Amino acid sequence: PGSTFEIAAATVDPMTSAFTPRPLIEYMQSLGVKYHYIEQPIFDLASSGIMQGDSVCAFCARMKRGALYKCCRDHDYNVLVLAQHLDDLAESF
Repeated sequence: PGSTFEIAAATVDPMTSAFTPRPLIEYMQSLGVKYHYIEQPIFDLASSGIMQGDSVCAFCARMKRGALYKCCRDHDYNVLVLAQHLDDLAESF
């Protein structure tokens, strides 16, 4: 007896003109991967004054993680694996 599991991917679109992950929708579809595209106006929220002294990066990270947790709950996933792509790594240091 083995374990069965489902793998899916999700991206949080912060809805800023500086970055659009929308091309991933078609790409993930071409791979046959179940994909969740989550739009959340993170930068609008940040500029609304609800950040309470946080940096935009910290605020964005928490908002994205919250959106991913909600996606997991909504679709009955019980494990969330987070990853960064190489560009994120290069920009983080």
